[in-house]
Amino acid sequence: MTCPGCEAWRTGITLKVPDSDAEGVRRSLASARSVHWLDATSVLMPPDVFVARAAYWQAFFDTRAWRVEWEGPDGGDGAARPFDAFVGGLPSLWVDELLARRAIRMAMQPIVDLTKRTVVACEMLVRATASDGSFISPHALFEAAREPSRLFALDRACRIEAIATASRLPADWDVFVNFVPTAIYAPEHCLQSTFAAAERHAVHPSRLVFEVVETERVDDVAHLRDILAFYRRPSLEVPDGSVAWLPRA
Repeated sequence: MTCPGCEAWRTGITLKVPDSDAEGVRRSLASARSVHWLDATSVLMPPDVFVARAAYWQAFFDTRAWRVEWEGPDGGDGAARPFDAFVGGLPSLWVDELLARRAIRMAMQPIVDLTKRTVVACEMLVRATASDGSFISPHALFEAAREPSRLFALDRACRIEAIATASRLPADWDVFVNFVPTAIYAPEHCLQSTFAAAERHAVHPSRLVFEVVETERVDDVAHLRDILAFYRRPSLEVPDGSVAWLPRA
């Protein structure tokens, strides 16, 4: 006997990956709900879960051998398709266009030490403009990215732009960078681009102070603890193989 609710839940996207990638994919889906591993290398998930992680998988895996099957009333016929071709055919969204234009900018809010009467840090605040030059509020930007599940790409772009902007500040100022914990699936992967940006712009990681955005509701507290524990490790191997002190959380 089957449950009608379960049958409806099973409508979705099946991702098939090589054995060598299965554990990494499993870890990236650890905080996701409504995913079902069919066997060691095949996982069924709702379309929004797939879309949320597609950019992440392409950034950190060789996806050329990956395959996707999409079944359902509004999906496909269940035939296997190459992962990259399938992702390339996903609907284009204005958030993607904005990221492609590199329209993310940072406003800098000074943080003052009143005892010394000097600026000691800056908090980076996200700003964005539409193609016609009009202002896009941060709330509208992140809500739009959340709806089509573009938070991973947007959050990464904001962290990188914050670090690039920090390179123009005095070297003894701390830099406060907001992040969305639900956009970080596996810290050792998702934060590679952050530390690569710090190296590229000569911003020492010890200057970086990461904050959870105030508007973010954290349902998976254990996952947030894992991210913060990674931040607080005493050292990290950065892309060039050297060891740098980690930022503070």
